[in-house]
Amino acid sequence: DHANQLNPGVTNRLSSVFGWVYLLARAANNDIAEGRTDDAIDKYRCVTQLARHFYQQPVFIEHLFGTAFETLGLQGLYRLLIESDLTETQIKAVEQFLPNTKDNWAYVSAEILEIERLLSKNMCHPLARLKAWWSGMYIKSLLRRKQDYLRIVSDRRVLKIIFELRRYKNKHGHWPKTLDEIKALVPGEVFVDPDSGDSFVYKLADDTFILYSKGKNKIDEDGRNDGTFDPNTGQFIQHEDDRLFWPP
Repeated sequence: DHANQLNPGVTNRLSSVFGWVYLLARAANNDIAEGRTDDAIDKYRCVTQLARHFYQQPVFIEHLFGTAFETLGLQGLYRLLIESDLTETQIKAVEQFLPNTKDNWAYVSAEILEIERLLSKNMCHPLARLKAWWSGMYIKSLLRRKQDYLRIVSDRRVLKIIFELRRYKNKHGHWPKTLDEIKALVPGEVFVDPDSGDSFVYKLADDTFILYSKGKNKIDEDGRNDGTFDPNTGQFIQHEDDRLFWPP
């Protein structure tokens, strides 16, 4: 990442694109609120396609921004599928740009690391590269990017689950009692959170539902995520680490 930071033009370009993507996502949310569902679908398609374009650039910082773009798009699609009465035609229109739900980190990271190595070699002094390696900067950066990647794969799998939940509600007039009622409709991997390695949790709640991951500790904490900051050590202490997908 430090190689990219030496070029302010790259950072300025990415920041500008992020601003436009944010406005596009906000405009899609406004379309949903005012009943322009097809327009919202078109805007979310654009957001997700922009994310894929950035993923095609095998550089850490490009992937980082791609993840940010896709997160905005997926969160909007959750809301669209759950809160809007989509027709099957509209559901299929969204499904056409559904991203890959497989965990391909080994392939993705190998390609990125090779490019980052070449960038660092061309842009950084050998002593700077040695210092970065000795300090653990490369390893820490790789671990952060892996975490980002696994979280976005989790988001994609949740989207696939929500697709089938919406179809179930369209057919039966209510949300299913458990995920078992839609398990035959999607690959088994979709129900596993790759970030924690455990299954997602789905529970009915009044006329809607809650959907979350149990987090790294794999303890069901009813979707809660909480912690405290210790000023003496400067450390954030995580008490509950569930990751809530719905409601937002």
